[in-house]
Order: sequence, then C-alpha cells, then structure tokens
Amino acid sequence: MQKVLTEKEFKNWLSKFLPDFKKHPERYLEIAVVTDRSDGKLAHLDGLNFSRAWCLFEMGKSLNNQKMIDLGILHFNYSYEKMDSGEYAGAHWLASFALVALKASQKPPPAPPKEGSKKEIQLRFI
Repeated sequence: MQKVLTEKEFKNWLSKFLPDFKKHPERYLEIAVVTDRSDGKLAHLDGLNFSRAWCLFEMGKSLNNQKMIDLGILHFNYSYEKMDSGEYAGAHWLASFALVALKASQKPPPAPPKEGSKKEIQLRFI
C-alpha cells in the first residue's frame, strides 16, 4: 500500500488496518522459526523473514519508526545466520531475498506519489 498511496493516505490506511502497529509491530509479527531446513516447505519461512525485513525496513524508514526497523533487523538476522545451512531447499534462492532486504535497509524508501498525482506502479528488476 505504501507504494500506491500518498504518504498521508498510507499513514491513515495503516492506522485503520493495524491500529497499534506503529507502536508495537512486534505484537503483529513474530520471527518465523524454521525447524528443519532440509524440508523444502519449511525453508520458505526463511524467505518470509527476509521479505518481512524488507517491508519493515521500508516502512520504518518512511514513517521514521525505529521499532519497525529493529524488528526488521531481528527477522533478517535470524534467517541470515542460518542461510548457508548447506541444504539445497533454501540455499539456492535465499541469498536473493536476503539481498533485497539488505538493499532496503541501506537506501531511503521510494518517494510516495504526490497528492492528486497519477498513481503508477513501476516494476523494478534486480
């Protein structure tokens, strides 16, 4: 939603959709624990952690919310520390998800559309 709404619209939407998320994001998102990295289905939970980290970094920076950024760091670190488990189920693709999350932690979030401007979605390929 952050990519298609103006900053004001996004803040309003977020406060209605997840009323307490800005103050307590940890109440909504727990780190996804992978109990068996050789299981191809469970290995996707590491990808979920990286995806969450990516979103939390972008949201936290645009909303100036350190709690979201800190939660993103916890999600990232949990799966990053185990990314090279040697199991093919995750090892062959998780690095790409980790890289996207890492890039989101480093750069400013994309500028939201201005009030009254045409809303466009641009696909970016890495």
